[in-house]
Amino acid sequence: MPLIVKPISANLVKDFDLIGKSDPYCIIFVGNQRQRSKTHRNGGKSPQWSDTFQFNTNDPILRVQVFDDDTFSQDDLIGEGTLNLNQCYQNPMRTEN
Repeated sequence: MPLIVKPISANLVKDFDLIGKSDPYCIIFVGNQRQRSKTHRNGGKSPQWSDTFQFNTNDPILRVQVFDDDTFSQDDLIGEGTLNLNQCYQNPMRTEN
């Protein structure tokens, strides 16, 4: 059964751009699969996304990294977290925030 992941939003502690607002995007890892959201231009501390990703794996760990998209330098890591998916696999209709 495929795993569907829909990153919705983030509540970030600070803005990472010196001028203007941060341009956040997230990368989601499940097993050896990786997918990247669109960048929320000027998303600042409250970015929102409307991407939908499908993973075909039973790996129990989902990892999310949020970055600030920087045009002229290396993207800044804003934060990251993990989620154990075992409960989701046991109850396929479960949703997690």
